[in-house]
Amino acid sequence: MRVRICCLATLLTSACLDDTKPRAELEALDLDLPDAAAPQDASGGGGDTSVVDLDEGPSDAATPLGDTGPNADVEPSADGGAPTDVGLADLGNGTPEVCNGEDEDEDDRIDEGVANLCGGCGGLPEEGCQAWRVEVLQNDENRAQPARMVGLQGNALGFAEREIEGGVCVAQTVPPPHPDAHLGIVNVNSVRAGITLVPRFDAQRGAFAYDPNPDLGALEVFVAGDVVDVLWGGGRLVGSAQTAIEGPEKLRGVDEAALVEVASRAQGQGEGPVTVTWSGNEERPDDTLRFFIGGSVPIFNRNVYRAIRSYQLDARVVDDGELRLDDALFLGGVPDSSVWVYLRRERSRRVVLGPHSVEVAAAWRKEARGRGSLERDDPAPFDIVSPSPDERLVRVSVERRAQPRE
Repeated sequence: MRVRICCLATLLTSACLDDTKPRAELEALDLDLPDAAAPQDASGGGGDTSVVDLDEGPSDAATPLGDTGPNADVEPSADGGAPTDVGLADLGNGTPEVCNGEDEDEDDRIDEGVANLCGGCGGLPEEGCQAWRVEVLQNDENRAQPARMVGLQGNALGFAEREIEGGVCVAQTVPPPHPDAHLGIVNVNSVRAGITLVPRFDAQRGAFAYDPNPDLGALEVFVAGDVVDVLWGGGRLVGSAQTAIEGPEKLRGVDEAALVEVASRAQGQGEGPVTVTWSGNEERPDDTLRFFIGGSVPIFNRNVYRAIRSYQLDARVVDDGELRLDDALFLGGVPDSSVWVYLRRERSRRVVLGPHSVEVAAAWRKEARGRGSLERDDPAPFDIVSPSPDERLVRVSVERRAQPRE
């Protein structure tokens, strides 16, 4: 079994986070809604959508940033001790990358070294960059969920890393919620479904969610070979655009018990090799099969700093139906970690819109999860001197004038 390792990293990370983000005043949306259309039959429309919720734990949108920053799909790679059945493929053809949403060097990473934090091009605008995802993800019953199709992967004003003893300090500057942080109306259409998705500001999350109009249940959007057209009207920050993606072959015959066993190994439980099997796909070589293991465990919380030990394997796998994972891959695992494992067959495309980007994907997925510790307050293995967690910088956005005394 051959596998191309895109990313394998075990890091102790202290993320400089501020949970009390300033909230911007949000203006009312002025949207021209299309007429509500009833779901159509298999030859016509119907619909479905989804919000990628970063609060639910690791996900395909696990981090908000592009391939040059901490994109969940592209962490710092490590060649580490590869198991005997897992060999590293060549890392590209040497062609220089151009910032255009394509993979010129054929190393399974897009625009690495030339994209900004959000996977877009050029510098960051004053209000920050945005990375969006439009994903049609179907289950065994050929159904996609309407409330889980469009979401903001993340946004940023800046990002910096600093090596410290025992880990890396990651400082990310996140802008406050912006009234235009949406894609406008999004339409997802195929021969089987027609879906209209409308942005709605979720005050609790401080971000936009997308709802189908009308409210739709789970729908079949594609089978292998169907073309799915995706169009979005654009907010005032991210411009309008459209693209098309072809539905991949359905993921069949996955040994779900093996995925559960992989999650246990990642948490340091059990021993011996694990073999994941599925029905191979030799007829459609353009489909991408990804195998993902991602997890994290908190170490300590201190003021605006949070230290997390995280690990991730995101690999492109040869789609021949079998993947053997030896003990050496897990390095003993990470006890008490929350872990997510999945096998995913997909087709995807990144659309670059200036400093912003939109990832569009059609996919099938089988997954397993392992619960871990949510909160820990162990002694910090290091002291953070700069920037100090005890000093808060305050940016005043509204000029304050002295009030006359009575």
